[in-house]
Amino acid sequence: MPTKQLTTLAEHGPHGQKVRVYIEQDLVRVRWTENGARKSKSWQDTPANRKEAKAYAKAFYDARATSGFPASVAAPVKVSLTMPALWSAFVTAEFPHLRPQTVRNYTAYWRKWEAFVGAIAVDEVTRETLDRYMLALQKVHVATEARRYVKLVLHVYTWAVERDLTAATKVATYRVKLSRDAKKAVPTAEYRREEAEKIQAYLTTGIASRKWRALVIQVLLHIQAARINAILHLKITDIDLDARTVTWRSEFDKTGKERVQPLPQVSVDALRYALSWREKDGYTGPWLFYSNQWRQKDQPHTYMAYWLHLQKAERAAGIAHVERRAAHGFRRGAAGDVMAMTGDLKATAQWLGHADLKMISLYLKDRNDRVQGVSDRIDERTQTAISTFTPILTTLAKDVKPSVQPATAFITSTPGGTRTHDLRIKSPLL
Repeated sequence: MPTKQLTTLAEHGPHGQKVRVYIEQDLVRVRWTENGARKSKSWQDTPANRKEAKAYAKAFYDARATSGFPASVAAPVKVSLTMPALWSAFVTAEFPHLRPQTVRNYTAYWRKWEAFVGAIAVDEVTRETLDRYMLALQKVHVATEARRYVKLVLHVYTWAVERDLTAATKVATYRVKLSRDAKKAVPTAEYRREEAEKIQAYLTTGIASRKWRALVIQVLLHIQAARINAILHLKITDIDLDARTVTWRSEFDKTGKERVQPLPQVSVDALRYALSWREKDGYTGPWLFYSNQWRQKDQPHTYMAYWLHLQKAERAAGIAHVERRAAHGFRRGAAGDVMAMTGDLKATAQWLGHADLKMISLYLKDRNDRVQGVSDRIDERTQTAISTFTPILTTLAKDVKPSVQPATAFITSTPGGTRTHDLRIKSPLL
């Protein structure tokens, strides 16, 4: 029978008192002898967990040395996890079940948390630490967005307590408190069709080699109502101009689902324009919107590069800058346009890629012309009913006599005599 291969990482103490750290298959273990019996503690073998195991072994040996090495030790010393070790354990256990976009968001949120707290142990965090973190976040984020960052920390701590990776802590039950005004998210405005057309007109002028990406991206934002991240990561294989369809891949879709969307002719023309530049530049990589920096051609175009073109286009077109509108404003505007064209809430939701109809209510902004349009369409569709009621109302206006006759005139005196003023108001239907 083959012997197991063990790799020793660290040892503390002489024979009989030794605390050993070693690797066995896919585990890293700490082993010691207690009351003549072997005891051990194990972790998954990762770089972070190896550091954690070494720290655990050193602290445990020091505790036994301080107590004079009695024959038995009540319990191993509980050594607090480090932040990287906690995150590594969470990633290993939970990331396989999460959507790609959620994985990216969680990773970005936790990176900011680690940058704030620094190299401290998990059990050193208090509710006051979270108070300070929330205040720091609100300097650069709106309150509702800052709350998302804090909620991830609470989620990871709750998970760690349930897994017995750390002792029960009040951090896991921390509540993010916001004022009523702070709870009101900053409304994100839409680009109306007239504004989108002005921006598109600007992007068709000047040096085409610098603006073609922004132009085609703007068309897809305004017409296809797609999210900017999905557009920037479009690949050539996602487009079928013969079938006039585009495939939005699941890894870059917020819902985590792949969907195929039809392409109107204007989008087909825009994509053909992009492909012509691809051929002109001699680019053979996978991206439709490849970087405009030749050394980074294997990377997709960046959001910042598009945003800078958008800011210039707004100024050139005389469009007032609205905070937090940016690329997502075209998606919101498209939602309103599709709803106005179809009058079909479900079709609008499908065009935007929403399975939940409630989400559309967040996209549809109040439009005075939309409300007036409803009134105009009601007039158009009820002409028969109006013509039916007109003679009836006319007859009623002639025949109805009030039981008490009101005054019909009053007389005023003037230097030239008296003047009679008629108070009777004629019906507009007569």
